[in-house]
Amino acid sequence: MTEIDDKMLKQFFNDNKNEVEDNGFSERVMSHLPGRAQRLAKLWTLISFLLAITLFVILDGFQIIAGILRNVFVSLVQNGAENVDPKSLLIALIVLVVIGIRKACSIA
Repeated sequence: MTEIDDKMLKQFFNDNKNEVEDNGFSERVMSHLPGRAQRLAKLWTLISFLLAITLFVILDGFQIIAGILRNVFVSLVQNGAENVDPKSLLIALIVLVVIGIRKACSIA
């Protein structure tokens, strides 16, 4: 008796099947959902950023940058750049830092 009921139910639902028009709604919703590749890219970016910060701290990045800046300043003084305005150097440094920060933010 259950087989007959199953057949009758299947036939009833097949005969009375109604299609609901969504006018492309489902496609629009699916296109606005973030894809798996996007999530993976953001995850890799976060992992890489955290790894870079960790290595910077572990490898004493601040000390390295301070040494490089000291060497640049000593080279400027030794090569006769006594006429260089310290304000100009400060402005150049600030511009480079801002450009670096904007570049780092645009990657994300």
